[in-house]
Order: sequence, then structure tokens, then C-alpha cells
Amino acid sequence: MRISIVSSTPLAATPAPGLTADDSLRCQVLADLIGFPPEIARDADLVLLSGYRADGRLLAALESCNASAPQCAVVPVLAAPPADQVVQLMQAGAADIVGSLGVADLNALIGRVRERLRRASLPADAVRTIGLISAKGGDGATCIAANLAAALSRCPGTRVMALDLSLPFGDLEIHLTSEQPHHDLADVLAQIDRLDATLLDTLSHPVGEQLRLITSPAEFGRFIEVKPPLVGRLLTLASQSYRFVIVDLGSGTDPVSLSLLGHFDQLLLVATPDIASLRRAAKVLRMWQGMGRDTSRVGLVANRVTANPEVPVTRFAATLGLPVLREIAEESEGVSQSLLEGVPVLVTAPASAFSRAIRHWAADLSGIHPVEESLWSSFKQLWRAA
Repeated sequence: MRISIVSSTPLAATPAPGLTADDSLRCQVLADLIGFPPEIARDADLVLLSGYRADGRLLAALESCNASAPQCAVVPVLAAPPADQVVQLMQAGAADIVGSLGVADLNALIGRVRERLRRASLPADAVRTIGLISAKGGDGATCIAANLAAALSRCPGTRVMALDLSLPFGDLEIHLTSEQPHHDLADVLAQIDRLDATLLDTLSHPVGEQLRLITSPAEFGRFIEVKPPLVGRLLTLASQSYRFVIVDLGSGTDPVSLSLLGHFDQLLLVATPDIASLRRAAKVLRMWQGMGRDTSRVGLVANRVTANPEVPVTRFAATLGLPVLREIAEESEGVSQSLLEGVPVLVTAPASAFSRAIRHWAADLSGIHPVEESLWSSFKQLWRAA
């Protein structure tokens, strides 16, 4: 990896992150960002901008780099910027934000960039981490995420992590379990420096033998502890420990979600085929594209599809310029029962078109058909939830 650190003043010492023999690190001083030379980004995989204020000059430098070298990750070095500033920086093209040039921060950042480069080189069908985003409220991304995670976990030998990043108040757990998890996302991130596969298993909530769940913080005071770099480290570890990581990203427009879009092998925009969803989905895509985000791995999941949708699915997808990855039938009764009982729709309506579509999807992703639960197994889950 080619790394370039551009600073406003000479650094007191050259940073010493853990690099390999194939990596290079170059430091240079640029007193002002006016007329920032974008060729710096064209000759690097990672550029850090240190010692500059988060003003119009920094935003212009980010936009210039993003336009001339979209493959390069350009990262401002800023200690605890406010949320609105993070959004501005991401919209201008910042691939990440790091708090300092300390070894720990640099090593974590370099790891995230390596993972980003690895994902960019993967074929389109090499999917391990999936982020689901709802075009608008009520389109069902959370329900789809929960049931897809549950179906994948029924595939023999397939461990799955379901993560709720629908911030601040996600409710992924009510689609999967009637139990109250003991830990949430804030608890997991508080242990990030010593987190390993064993501790991750301990802090996450078990839903069956092969599915673990990390819930969104239930209190606003805990939500503000969720920082994008920490979540990035969690996603990297989870992808190494589980065959699939399924993440509910909510609207996909909050600072945490925006900073993590590049961490996923596949992004799914879940929408109902109606005009309101179409308008909202188009706005989300324009925002991502305006921020320089790669939308080549974004696919459409048409949910709550009826025999005569308001907007035909093919026209919906063509308008957005997205491939249709899945069409999921309307299943209002099974979903209502699922929410009441705290179990997936796969349990409350196993024979429905909704459940069949989810099981086929899981089989296509894993290459293994999910094990069908017996009526007795389904009854036991419903009895435990009662």
C-alpha cells in the first residue's frame, strides 16, 4: 500500500505504523490547501491530511482528490469532529476520518483501507458482508435483514452475525427473539481494543446455534458512543469470525452509515414498488454518488410486492439504474405474528411466498440449502415466545 501523509507543518516524528515490505510511507509539508495538487492522491492508495481546519479549503481538497483519483482513500486527521461536520466531509469525498497520527489510530485505519482494497478486487458474487438500507420508513429492510440472517444460519456450518446499525433506535431484535439481550452495540465497542472472536461471541446475543445478534443502543446517551472507526473495526473482526455478517443500516444517511458504505461486499436498497419509495431511493442514490461512493455493488430488493404494484418492479429498477436482486412478496399476517411472538417470519409463516423467497436467497448466497425446521421445532419456538 502506498501511503502519503500531507501536513501543514513538519511532523515532530515520522509515524511508525505496522507496514509490510510492500508498503511505502511518504511525508510532505503543505502549508496551505489552496490549490491542493490532486496528483498526490493519484500516486497513493491512502492520503492523510493532517493539521488542517475543517473548512472550505479542506472540503475543496477532498473534492479535487475524489474527482481525479477516486481509487485513493483520502482521510482528514481530526479529533472528534461534530456529526454535521462528519457528514460534510463525507459528502466532499473523505473515505474515513482518523483522530490522530498515533500508531494505534494509523494501524486501525490502514487495516480498514486494506479491507476496502480487498473488497474492491473481489468478484461480484464473493459476498460475506451485506448491508441493507430502507428507501423509506416501512419498506421492511429490518424484517428482510432479520429473516435473511435467520435463513443463512439454518445452512449447515454457516455462522452468521446480525448487526443493528439503524441508529439511534433500531429494533432488529424484535424480528428474531422475544428475549432481552444483555449487551448492545455500545457495550461491544467499549471492548474494541481487546475484542477477539471469543469475546465477540460472549457479548453478542445467541439466536439459535449459529446466529448471533448485536442490537442498537436503547438510550441516546449510549448512541453517541458509537463512532464510525470503532464500528469499522467491529465489522472487520465479525467478517473474519462469521461466514456472513448481515447489517441493518436504517436509512443509510446518518454519519455512521455513510462512513461505512465501503465496508460491505454488497449493499441492498430495500424498497416497496411505489412512487414514494422510488422518489426516496433516487435521493439516497444521488447523495451517495455525489459523495463519490461506489454504487456498483448496490442492488435493489423489491419488498411487499403484490400482483399489481403501483410501480412495476422492472420500471422501478430501470428508473434507479439498479439490478433487481430479489422480489419478496407481501406477507402482512406472517410479519405481524413475527413481531408479536419475537420469532422470524420463517417460523410464523414457513410456507408463505415470503419465506420461500428468503430461503432460496440464502441457498444462493451460501451454496447450501437451509435445513427446513420441523413442525415440532417451530412449535417449540412459538411456545418459548408465548
